[in-house]
Amino acid sequence: MTYARSISEQKISAALVSLLNEKEFDYLTIQDITEVAGVSRATFYNHFSNKENMVEVIAAQLLDDISVILMQDSQLEEGVISQALTYIKENYTLIRSLIDHFSTSEATIKKYISEIILHSEVDLKQKFQDHYDMQEKFAFEIYITTIYSLIITWIKTGAKESPEEMARTIKHPISHH
Repeated sequence: MTYARSISEQKISAALVSLLNEKEFDYLTIQDITEVAGVSRATFYNHFSNKENMVEVIAAQLLDDISVILMQDSQLEEGVISQALTYIKENYTLIRSLIDHFSTSEATIKKYISEIILHSEVDLKQKFQDHYDMQEKFAFEIYITTIYSLIITWIKTGAKESPEEMARTIKHPISHH
């Protein structure tokens, strides 16, 4: 089950997205966020210690929710990848905003993908031997970078393709190489 956000957290997240369309994060104030969200400063501080913590918490909740989805299938087959991509599409505006406005987002996503795959039960060693003629560490980097690039490109170009189509595309580099 994914994390259940309170109404206040949802309003604050929506306010963040809206405000980032108007000005840079560094120039946002807690007052800006609470006014647009329609919540009190006390409510904001019940959830977050400051605006930087707000972004960290929101990003962590998104990644936690995706982890819950992916943990349903330790082999990371197309079905569960499609479910995770559906979640990304459902939260597209927030995720795109975080990627566009926070330089560390992309590195965080790549590291997250790497950790998910390393902790899965996918037999990477065998797949790499079958498909790549190079040291395992380099094959792994190519594999992770490919998946990361596909997901980021999908998000940055509007997530127009269906989650199912993207799941097939993501599985393609290693299974049909």
